[in-house]
Formats: sequence, structure tokens, C-alpha cells
Amino acid sequence: MPLEEFIRLYDAEGPFELIDGERIPKMPNVAGHDETSRTTFIALHLFTKERQLGEVMMESPFVLSYTANWVTGSRIPDVMFYRAERINAYKEANPDYKLKPYRRAAGARRARAP
Repeated sequence: MPLEEFIRLYDAEGPFELIDGERIPKMPNVAGHDETSRTTFIALHLFTKERQLGEVMMESPFVLSYTANWVTGSRIPDVMFYRAERINAYKEANPDYKLKPYRRAAGARRARAP
């Protein structure tokens, strides 16, 4: 799927994951899941920020890979962590990063789906 279409559909129709070429809508969280995700996010955020280890995000779209502006898969993890050197390199290489989903850095290990 072209990156621009991925972003347009995400904005227009709401969050979804792209798995094996199929768009899977993100279901709303139930209260217990939300509490667990939020507690995990806060604990990791405070720990990593104090030690300047990187950044923690909550329910941010994450593109597994895109080349030539083509998205081949995406996930929306409850909580994800980017090491400081990786997030800084990503932001430096992508000055318009605020307009795009996060993506796996070149050479990074592939995230495993549950």
C-alpha cells in the first residue's frame, strides 16, 4: 500500500493494522486493558526518561517496513520503546517524521507479532 494512502486511510477511517495485505481495524480497548497499558507506559516512560535511554510511545502506528513509499505491514503496539540512538537517528533522517508513522530502522530486528 502506498505510504500516502496508508496515512490517508488511517486518518479518514481510524486506526488499523496492515497484516499480510489485509487492513484489520483496531478494536477499542476495554477498561482493564487500558489500565494495564497506561500503567506500563507510565512506568517505562519515567524509567527511560530519567536515564535518557530513549522514548516510550503508546498506541502509535508502527510500520514494519516501507521502501520507495510502499508500506508492507504495520502494527499498533500497546506500548513500544525506541532506544535513544535509534529515535534520534530516525528523527534526523526524517525531518517530517511527525507526519509519518514510526518505522523499523534499517538493520533492526523485526518485531514479532503475538
